Formats: sequence, structure tokens, C-alpha cells
Amino acid sequence: MYLENDVLRVAFDSVTGGFASIYDKRLHREYIGAPDRALAFRLITPDGDVAARHVDSAKPAITASANTVRMTYALDGIDAEVALTITGGNVDAALRVTNRGALNIEEIIFPWVRGVAPHEGAAFIWPHFWKRRFADPFGAVLGGDHHTWNEWTQKQVGRYPAHLASAWCDYGNAAGGLALEGRQQDFSMMDFFLHKIVEKTVDPVRRSLDVAIVHPRRVKPGETYTTPPVRISVHEGDWHATADAHRTWLETWIRKPERPAKFAEAIGWHFFFMKHQDGWELNNYADLPAMAEAALAAGCPYLLVFGWQTGGHDNNYMYRYTPNETWGGAGALREGIRKARELGVEIMPFFNGTLANHRWEAKSRVGHPIYAGDWARHNFDAITRNRAMLHHEIAPCREHRAYFLDTVKRIVNEYEFGNLQLDQISEKMFPDYNEDHIETTPDRVYVDGLAELLEKTRELLRRTHPVGVMISECLNDFTGQWCDSSWDWNILMDFPEPTLYTLPWLMASHEIDAQSLVSMGTGERLGEGGHVVRVDQQSCIARHFGQARGGGGHDRRAAGHGLEHLQAGTRKESR
Repeated sequence: MYLENDVLRVAFDSVTGGFASIYDKRLHREYIGAPDRALAFRLITPDGDVAARHVDSAKPAITASANTVRMTYALDGIDAEVALTITGGNVDAALRVTNRGALNIEEIIFPWVRGVAPHEGAAFIWPHFWKRRFADPFGAVLGGDHHTWNEWTQKQVGRYPAHLASAWCDYGNAAGGLALEGRQQDFSMMDFFLHKIVEKTVDPVRRSLDVAIVHPRRVKPGETYTTPPVRISVHEGDWHATADAHRTWLETWIRKPERPAKFAEAIGWHFFFMKHQDGWELNNYADLPAMAEAALAAGCPYLLVFGWQTGGHDNNYMYRYTPNETWGGAGALREGIRKARELGVEIMPFFNGTLANHRWEAKSRVGHPIYAGDWARHNFDAITRNRAMLHHEIAPCREHRAYFLDTVKRIVNEYEFGNLQLDQISEKMFPDYNEDHIETTPDRVYVDGLAELLEKTRELLRRTHPVGVMISECLNDFTGQWCDSSWDWNILMDFPEPTLYTLPWLMASHEIDAQSLVSMGTGERLGEGGHVVRVDQQSCIARHFGQARGGGGHDRRAAGHGLEHLQAGTRKESR
């Protein structure tokens, strides 16, 4: 069975319904190099301790019309129907499952393009936070030919919407490629999965790629679920074709933030630590005006401060976001902010509302808290290192949202910051199986909770501070609906173009650590309160990229990705 038009010919395996051939007629290119491995989908159905139990597509009844193939399956108490429609170089795919069995379906792998063949000069590309290009996926970059205990090196997963900034991936070279796109408008969670397969039992050794999307949806007995729309496509040209098609579709419906003009025109912000995790104090509230002057000298009318709160930076998550009494408390903080604002500088305070060690924990399928790792290193409450299970990931459940908003109200209004930095807010997206949190399904706890939370946070901030800004750590097209910009330390490293080209309306900044600037100056001057304010290694500059100045149109072909190394920094020392 196959679908065909003037661009594309797609053939399906009669035993499984998987892709036996994806042939681009324009390029005369076959993408499937291991057709005997074809599989349309896999359903993960844990049974007791057998967490990996699964049901695979098999024995489909296949019917076809002019441009659509439908495959129906009866599998171990599960009814399934695959619908594939071809238009131009695109195959639009959906899977509907009805669970008539006794076990939950916990994950759905669909569509699954197995056995993708090597092509000369081809790379795997996606708009991922950590790594955006695997230049030779059949080489050492994906574990070489290892096929033993360390096969994990041959696998990559990108979760959307989290570290995967938008829902697409592409495998191809300069002439053309094969792509998968998620085309949902409800921001359903998707895991894009890449696996290099090395078959050493085949002579000669056969290497291919499996590319799939995993939907972490729980389907209980008696329930029916249809996967979000996914598009499989072939294209001429390089990865820009996929990014452009995805962006053009996004622009028909995605929400874009309205930024204050001053912020949109700024090159970025200055970045200071006030108190480190181990309690080392670099600056206090009396130093805020001097820090603001340093920001202005670097051309930045915005100042991001870490460690302004009790306990210091990256300590006491979700609580103790209160001023240091030893620095003069809330009164001294407000006075420092007021003086900075008189100089023309807005201060954006660090706030991480995604972690805690006391309540609202997101839970795994087997009921364990989802551990966040040892972010705190030295902790005010537990002054030891390597406490890997010290903090839990906190779900944006109803009670958490109320606490979060009360904390934001205090930081933004009572302390008069008027702005906010939401740490890790764009990195967290988990299915949450805590029954106290589930309002619809586990995979919607974070998506729906964050959507409500970010909408209310932005409204709270703008109600009392119309030109206030809200920035995130990391970026994606989901949280980018509400956040004026974002920051991180990786976005401009090694090939930022997939993110910039896909989402040119988003703004972001890249942290430039003063310690990495070899040419850093060391001039000093007398700061307020008799402190020596020294230009050395205690701050960073982050520079915007993305939207054109003034918030206007953007040249798609020249999405900005420059980086300016600006000299700045202060350190407070006793005389």
C-alpha cells in the first residue's frame, strides 16, 4: 500500500503499517534504508514491575482514498486507527487509541520513522537548548558504533515545550531533508526522540536512524485519545525549509508578548551577584546605585541581581524570598531600588518558584517525588554538598500557584522591584502523577498550570508597573507568550540559528561571564558608603537578540545572533 503525488511516494509495510519507503521524487532520494524495521507505533502499557511492557502495531486493516490511508488495529484489548494524509511533500499523521483493556496506556510512540538511511553531509538539527546540531549522527557524535552497555550515547531526547524551543526536527543536507513537526495549538507535551541503530548482525554492518515522537499521555481503561497533529515532510534545501514552514504556521496563531519600548530598545542587561550560595557577600543594598551606574556605563538600563534575598543565591527555593536584615531590610532595599530608578536603571530580581523541599512535589508514575538535583550546593538549611535529593520539582498546582503569586506580589510591589526574573520557568515540563494535582490528565498539569500562572503573574506585574518586565530562564514558544525576554548561558553557543530563525519575535540574552573576558579591566573607584567598587570578575553582561528594535518587523534571513563583550563588573570590599 502506498500514497503518491508529484512530489512524494510513501509506502507502508503490510505487516506493521510502518513506513517502508519515503521517496522524494524531486531529489530522487529514498529516506528509508531499513524497510524491514518498519513500525507505525508503540504503546507503553506497564504491568506491575514490568514498566517497559508495550504493544506494537501489527496486522493492520488498510484502506485508502485518493490522498489518505487509514489503518485499523485490534491489539491486546486496544483498538487503534492511524490516519495519514499526503499533500505536496507533507504527510499529516494522527493516531486514535481506545483502551478496552485492563492496563493503563502510559506513553504513545507515534509517528515512528524507523531505519532512516545515511546521506552524505546530512546532519540532525533541532532548536534545542543544549545542542542544536549533530553534524554527523552516524559518527562519533552519537556514540560511534558502540552497541553495548553504553548504547544510551546513541540516543537523544528533546522535550517540547521545555528545552526544545519549538516542535520540529530535521535530518538532511544542503540539497534536502526529512522533517517531523508537532502542529498542536494546545502546547501538548511531546518528546522528540532520535536513536542511531547499529546492526552488527547484518553483513555489512547496517546503520540507520530512528526518529519518533513520544506522547506522555495516560489513557485509562475505557478512555479514547487522539494524538496531536504531527507532520512528516520532505523538502528541498537545508533545515531552513523546515524552520520556515514551522514559523509561518506558528505566526498564524501564536501569541506574542507586548514589550515596553525601553526594554525592546535595550541591548541587554547588566548582571550582578550580591550574595553567593555559600554566603559570600559581594554587594549589599547600599551598592545598588553604584551597580546601576556600572550598568549604564556598559549601555544597559536594566540590572539583573542574584542573591538579593535571605540565604543568598540558589538557596531556600520557594521560600525566604525576603530581604536581608543585616543589609537594612526592606527599607534599605526599596531605597536602593529607588536610587537606581532615578538613575534610569530598572532592577530585575531573581526568583525561582519551581523548586522546594517541603510540598507540592510533582510525582513519577510510581509515586516518587521528581528530584531536582543538587542545585543549591551549599544550602542555608543543610550546609553540605552533594545532597542530590534535597530539592523536588514543584508542580504548578492550584495551591502552588496561589503561593507563587503571593510571593510575586511581595517581590514586585512591596519591595518595589517592579520587574521579575523567573528562574528555570521555561525548563520545567513534566507529566505529574500526583493525584492531588491532576485536574484533567498528568501530562496537562504543567502545561495548563503554567499557562494560568504566567498569565496572572504578567497581569499582576503590569497592573501596578505598566512598564515592568518579566524574563525567563531559557526560552520556548510556550512561555514566550508571556515573558518579555529570557536569559541563559548556552543560547548563543555553537549554532544558535535554528532557535533564532524559528522564533524571531522572541528576545533572549546570553550571559557573558566577566571571568571569561581575558581583557577585563581592573580600574577602581570609591563607591557609596566608602566601599571600593572594583571592576573585576563579579558580574556579567547579557545581550538581547531576536526581535528588531522597537518591537517592529524582523528580517527572517538575518535573525540577530551577535554578541558584544562589554566590560563591566563590581565587587565590594571593605577598606
